[in-house]
Amino acid sequence: MKRILVIADDFSGAAEIAGIGHRFGLSTRLFREPLDDGGDGLTVIDTDSRRLSAEAAAARVSTALGCMNARCFDFVYKKVDSVLRGPVRDEIVTGLAATAKRRCILMPQNPSRGRTIRGGVYFVNETPLERTEFARDPEYPATTSDARQRAGLLQTDTSILLPDADSLEDVRRTASSIAADVLPVGGSDFFEAILGHNGFHPANHATHVPLPRGRLFVCGTASVQRDELLRAARSRNVVSCPVSLHENPQQSIDLASTAMAAGSSAVVYIEHKGARSKLAADELQARLVDLCHAVMADSEVRTLFAEGGSTAAGICERLSWKKFAVRREWSPGVVEMTAVSPEGITVFIVKPGSYAWPEEVWH
Repeated sequence: MKRILVIADDFSGAAEIAGIGHRFGLSTRLFREPLDDGGDGLTVIDTDSRRLSAEAAAARVSTALGCMNARCFDFVYKKVDSVLRGPVRDEIVTGLAATAKRRCILMPQNPSRGRTIRGGVYFVNETPLERTEFARDPEYPATTSDARQRAGLLQTDTSILLPDADSLEDVRRTASSIAADVLPVGGSDFFEAILGHNGFHPANHATHVPLPRGRLFVCGTASVQRDELLRAARSRNVVSCPVSLHENPQQSIDLASTAMAAGSSAVVYIEHKGARSKLAADELQARLVDLCHAVMADSEVRTLFAEGGSTAAGICERLSWKKFAVRREWSPGVVEMTAVSPEGITVFIVKPGSYAWPEEVWH
C-alpha cells in the first residue's frame, strides 16, 4: 500500500487523519482542493462538505474522487464525523459509485475517546448520544442514539454495514476483514487500525523546536472544551476576547492585536448566549473569522490555533490557504501544520472542537 487517498468532510477531521499519517511515517500532504495526482504516501483532501446540503456534499465528493482518479490509489478511505454529523449517507453512496466498490463498512466510533456503538446504539462515555452535549449542537443536534438512523441510512441500504464496536480490539478486528470490494468509511480509530493491519507502525520523529511567540487561539465551538480553554487562558493571564451577535468587535480586535504586538497570546472565542439557531451560528462563525483576519492584518501572528473544523475552514478560506505540510501531531487530533501562502508561512495548529488542547501548547 504505497498510495493512500483520504477524503474528509471537514478540515479538523482531515488534519486528524494527516496527523496519524505523519505519526506512522508516511509522506503526508493535506489540500483543500483536489489535485491531478497525489503522489506516494498519504494524500488527504478536505471537501469541507459537512455543512452542505446532501446534494451539494455529494457533488463535492464526486468531484474530489474524480479529479484525484481514485482508482489509481492502492487504498481509499472516506473520513466522516465520529458522531455522524452531516450528510453521511449521501457522501457514502457517492463514494461507492466513484470507487466502483460494492459495499461499505461504516465505523465512525472512536473507542479511544469513549465513543462506541453497542446493539446499534451510539454511546459517548456510556451515555446515549441523544443525552450528551451533542444533543445541543445548533447545526446537527443528536435527536436519536440509533446509529443507523443518525447516519441517515435507509432500510434499503443493505450494502452499507455499520457494525458494533465497543473496544479498540473490535475496531482492529473489523479492519482486518476488509475485502477488495469494500469502501471503508469512518473515524480516526478505524483508519489507524487499517494502517496497523497493513504493516505500518508509528515512527520516531525528531524533537520539534518551541513555537514562536505571538500565539492566537481561535475557538469557534460551544463544547465544554471551550470553557476549559477559557479557564486555562485566564489562569495564565492570557487575554480572552469574545465575539457576539450584539457587541462591536473592535475592542476584541484591539485587545488581541496588543497582545500579539507584545509577543504574548490571546484567545478569541464565540459568546453563544442566545445563539442556538443555525443562522445565528453561521453569523457568529463569520464574525469570528473576520476578527481573526483583522488581528492578523493588524499584527504579526506567528502561531495560529484553531478549534473546530468549521472555524479552521473559514480561516483557510479567508486567507486563501489551500496547501499544508504536516509538522507534528501534538496528541491524537491536535495537529501542527505549516500553511503556505503568498504572504509567507504560518504555523497552524488545528483540533476538533470536542477534543482538549494538550497542556504543552501553553509552554
